Formats: sequence, structure tokens, C-alpha cells
Amino acid sequence: MLQGYVDACDDGLLSGWASRTGSLDPVSLEVVCDGAIVGTATASLFREDLRAAGIGEGRHGFEFDVPRDIRSRSRYALSVRDAESKEELGQSPISVNECDAPVIEGRRLRRLLAEQYLRGQGLEIGPLHRPMPLPAGVRVTYTDSFSTDVLRTLWSPDVDGYHIPPMDIVTDATTLDGIADASFDFVVSSHVIEHLENPVCGLRHALRVLRPGGVLLLAVPDRRATFDAGRPPTSVAHLLRDYCGGTADSRRRHYDEWVSLVEHLTGEDAVRRATDLEQRRYPIHFHCWSPMEFMVLLDAVERLMPAGFDVDFFKANRTEGVWILRRTERPR
Repeated sequence: MLQGYVDACDDGLLSGWASRTGSLDPVSLEVVCDGAIVGTATASLFREDLRAAGIGEGRHGFEFDVPRDIRSRSRYALSVRDAESKEELGQSPISVNECDAPVIEGRRLRRLLAEQYLRGQGLEIGPLHRPMPLPAGVRVTYTDSFSTDVLRTLWSPDVDGYHIPPMDIVTDATTLDGIADASFDFVVSSHVIEHLENPVCGLRHALRVLRPGGVLLLAVPDRRATFDAGRPPTSVAHLLRDYCGGTADSRRRHYDEWVSLVEHLTGEDAVRRATDLEQRRYPIHFHCWSPMEFMVLLDAVERLMPAGFDVDFFKANRTEGVWILRRTERPR
């Protein structure tokens, strides 16, 4: 029996899930508009919410980029159906009004910020399977602490079925070793800083590689809307201690908190799991904040940065906060 839903159409990205009871094979789907098939999708992408709900192993999500000629109509309806049985998914058809956007958020906000702020040659740190959309003519260099092949293994199953762009530079995502000062017009760091053991150091070096006047587009998950919801926010005092004295003394406490409050393990199971993660230096969310808590951190550390910054833009964007920081030069 077919089960599944069309979840949303966010700035031209149609998403949802589909599966067949008793089968782990991915479902082939057809996307239909005005009675004509406009494209196909395969429901094979991993989604943690599906796994948590007991829907197979979670590899039943799908995404579909709505063609430009369809989006140009402004108003349209899309149906999603099983390519074999022609049975439609729940909440299909979905009506879309491209002009009905009183609140700019989600992918639409990211695209708008890219169009307004990203110019010239940029660096994106840790794009994984969700690189920032770029305006025409903009060039980007991708960097991460791991090669593309290692990333695909490290982050499985979260990235299963998705495309990961090749990494142009493999270097420490915190220090950006080997990347020259003032070498980029913009830097993108989206859902990366929470994975850094020393995020203040990471912010310092992201600003370092920016040219004066360049911008850092920073997106940080809102702990209240993620698996971090049960964790306390990372305090400014804690981060400043790590920045000044290193992270060796606090590392194990982060892993212990993770296995206890995120993975909900106790006793010997928790000890073994935390030890394994620490030995592999697995990049968990070492830190977490709400957008306002992270804003307090930015205000506290601005004076510590060798290159200053102004906050040109901030918005809480569904499950994240998004900032545009513009590098400034300090008075001599």
C-alpha cells in the first residue's frame, strides 16, 4: 500500500515523502501540472523525521525543482503520484502562488540574501548537500575539513541520495589554514559554526579571509527547533574560556551532554558512546543557541576580533537564524 505526503513547495522546491508498506525499495514518482507530466522524482532521500516515525530506514524523502516555465505562471497546482499505480500522495495536488509571499523566509530568504549581498569570488565553508544558491556570475570555492568522499561516509545516512559538491580546498574549518588573509569578497558558513569546538576562533578566521567590506553570511540552527531542544545554550563565558585556553578540557563534557540529552543514553551505554565519539572526534553539535542567544555571543566577541564587523542583516528564518556580517577595519 502506498503512503506519503506532499509537504511543501518552498521557492520552487517541491518536497515530501513516499513509501510502500512492507517494502524498502524507493518509490518512483511523477509530478503533474494541468494533466501533463512535468518531471519525475525518486523517493530515496534520507529524512530523520521519517526514521523517527518508524517509516522504514528514513530513506523515503523526495525533492523536485519546479521547472522555470511552470513557475513563470505565478499560480499553478502540482500533483504527485506513484509512477506505477498513478495513485496520488496525500495533500496532492498542492496549490502554489509564487506572488503570495507576505513573509520572506526559507529558501526564498536565502536566495534573496544571495542576490543582494554575494558578489565576486567567495568561499563556502562546509556546504555538504545544501550549498548556498548563488547569483549569476558569482564564483565560489568550497572548503571543508574532509574530502567529499569522507563527508559522504561521515554524514551517512543524512546525505544519502543528495549531491555533495566536490571540495576545492580541504583544510581545518575552524582555522582555514592555507587560505590567505583578505582573499575573498564573501564567506558563507551555513549550519557549520555549531559543529566547531572553538566557534569564536572559527568566526575570527572567517573574518580574516574576507576583504575589507566583504560579507559573512552566517546561518545558525535554532536549538529550540532541532534535536538540541533539550540542551542548555552554550554560555558566552564557556566559549571565551575555550577561545583563550583551548578546547581540550571541555571536549569530553560536550560528548557526554550530547549522548545524554540528544541520544538519550544512560549508564554504560552512554559512557561507551561518548568515548567512541570522542576518539573519532566526531563533529557533533558541540554548541547550541537560539537566535537571540547567538546575537549576545556576537556582541560579546566583536571586540576580540582583529577585524571588526557590523551586523548588516538579521532574521529568524524558521528553524535558524541568518546574519550578514560586514567586515570593517578598526581605527589604528
